[in-house]
Amino acid sequence: MEEHNVDNDKLISRLKELPLQQVPPDLTDRIMARVSKKPPGIFSRLSDYILRPITISLSPAYAFSLILIVCGAFLLGRISLEKPAELVATAPAPAPSPSLKTDNAQAAYMIGRGLLEAEKPDQAIELLQKAALLEPDNPEYAYWEGVGYWLTGNQEQERQSYLRGLRAAPESVPLLTNLGHNYLNEQQYEQALKTYQDVLTLSADEPVPLYNIGLINRKLGKVEGEIAAWKAYLQVKRTGKWAFRAVERLNAYGDFSYRPYRIGVRKIIVSPNILLDGSLSQAEQANELAPIITMLENNQQLRLDIVVFIENDLEMARQIAIDLKRLMISSSETNIKNRIKLSWFKEPESITLRDDVSVELAESLLIFSSHLPAHEKEVSI
Repeated sequence: MEEHNVDNDKLISRLKELPLQQVPPDLTDRIMARVSKKPPGIFSRLSDYILRPITISLSPAYAFSLILIVCGAFLLGRISLEKPAELVATAPAPAPSPSLKTDNAQAAYMIGRGLLEAEKPDQAIELLQKAALLEPDNPEYAYWEGVGYWLTGNQEQERQSYLRGLRAAPESVPLLTNLGHNYLNEQQYEQALKTYQDVLTLSADEPVPLYNIGLINRKLGKVEGEIAAWKAYLQVKRTGKWAFRAVERLNAYGDFSYRPYRIGVRKIIVSPNILLDGSLSQAEQANELAPIITMLENNQQLRLDIVVFIENDLEMARQIAIDLKRLMISSSETNIKNRIKLSWFKEPESITLRDDVSVELAESLLIFSSHLPAHEKEVSI
């Protein structure tokens, strides 16, 4: 070994005492973001971002620090493939740097991961390639090699990395998910759809494949498939910008099985269907109301209005409204009774969609809030 090559034994002995600290795990969010933007930016903007000029420099002292960072993280606790980039060791003071050359697969992998964290993908890919070449059947090395290729804009090599990893680990959800992203980014929609469905076969509640299936059906003009995908996504995730984008697209088709409601300063997504369905258990309905109850408990000046519409059945509308209020009161740990107001109507709710198209909902629910004036005394309904 040359004079400046890595002395693995000495390096390992120096790293055993390194502490761990959290780093922002934003890599997966960036992978999701590349396929979830509105057309046409879903592909062109991603390309512009990936192919932007990057100035790369690596001083000897900085390189050695990177080696210490990633090796320490590996030795003190192997990073899970399912939750990448969560832990990394703190580097000591810079020391004289050895060369980055190594014939050790683990060392090459760890250094490559560190360079990815340092946003130096062009340098990282050389080491991730080395690790994958030395251990071609290691699915973790294949996964991160693919991520490195994605960051450097080589989508064909990215796909081949994932496919090689899947030969060794055919039920790897991360590998399948990223393979689906790759097909989607290449506009191979049918392949992407099949791959995402394979993910859901292994893990039915994975939100990213559910959302991207909606995108694919939207791109292919398959409205029924798109609606089903948005509803499936909202069954497992109700928060974040992707959830609100899903509910917006669902409502635009006249489907209001999920609706956004503004309660106080927050906007939340609730399923009126669950709250209006008398066949469901109170536990299921209380779970749907839980976020609203919490907001009422935390803000004593918040007042809630619940409005129920049941076409041609005023008594049923009235009973549903009363039952919902009773359920909220019994589910709350504080006294919220006097701050919930009810209304009920036998006429259907009329909603105007885009292009002035109107729909009428035979059964529907409105929830909105206001604040009690400072001088107003609460009264029971």
